Amino acid sequence: MVILIVDDEKRARLDLRRLIKGILPHAEIDEAEGWKGCLALVADKCYDIVFLDINMPEMDGLTLAEEIKKYQPLINIIILTAYPEYAFDAHQLFVSGYLLKPALPEDLRRVLSNL
Repeated sequence: MVILIVDDEKRARLDLRRLIKGILPHAEIDEAEGWKGCLALVADKCYDIVFLDINMPEMDGLTLAEEIKKYQPLINIIILTAYPEYAFDAHQLFVSGYLLKPALPEDLRRVLSNL
């Protein structure tokens, strides 16, 4: 499984990486701290899952999800955010999951098992 984590907070990326490796130890995980790095990676590499934060500078995660789907229309996007109020908007983009920070291992397992 090839996974991309996009979050402007380094600590959040490290925490999520640790959680994913606990569930999917052989997953290949890349990281981007913003929209530019994310789109550069998505343009060059096929990902199974992208974990996106919503509240990021310059381009929010929902807008970024739309841009990612232009490169990889069938990609699984999982929103990981501290903001529950964006769930409806995220589901309008047909995301594969919506998790609230801090993500718990059982929540991550549930979302991954649904893919």
